[in-house]
Amino acid sequence: MRLAQTPHAFLLKTRVQRAADRLTDPQHSSSSTIADIACSSGFSALSVFNRAFRDHYKLSPGELRHRAAL
Repeated sequence: MRLAQTPHAFLLKTRVQRAADRLTDPQHSSSSTIADIACSSGFSALSVFNRAFRDHYKLSPGELRHRAAL
């Protein structure tokens, strides 16, 4: 039996995915810093964002942005 996802885990996953979308969007990548994107995605602390992002994607926000720019 699979346990349902907690509301906190769902919210965290949704915020990280929203940030990833913005990091890979050319419109945001040139005009927004990673900190701006984290804040606009609902994270109040950059350290929390970086940890959650790395846990979900297994790479840093900067690495994802760099790969998307290639």
